[in-house]
Amino acid sequence: MPHWKFICRYNTEKECFIRKMFGDYKHRNISKGDTLYLHKLPKSLIGPFVAKSDPLQNPVQQAWSEQVNANLKCQVKIDWTSTVYRISLGDVPTANLPIMPEDDTNFQKFTNSEGNRVRNALQNHGTVVVSPP
Repeated sequence: MPHWKFICRYNTEKECFIRKMFGDYKHRNISKGDTLYLHKLPKSLIGPFVAKSDPLQNPVQQAWSEQVNANLKCQVKIDWTSTVYRISLGDVPTANLPIMPEDDTNFQKFTNSEGNRVRNALQNHGTVVVSPP
């Protein structure tokens, strides 16, 4: 199953959790059931999440409109079916993590192997953000 990394900043992270949705500027080939991660710039990684929808074209038009200059028209509904963790990328050995440089244009698809390394780093080095009911 594919693994994907979305980007957020301090002013968009809360809305991702409240709406249970991630957004991007371009349409991506994400499928319902894919594993998702959230890279909070500059140095936090949060996940894993599960895509609860295929990408939707702007279903919530006002989403993130107050926080970002452009409308994030590609929107994916998300949920968590397992514990969600957060790691600071400065606190763990990241040499084996396939995280692209700190740039908010770096939406990223991971191979299964890369995605599993990211998941393992979160589980082994992260702090719990939320647990499923």
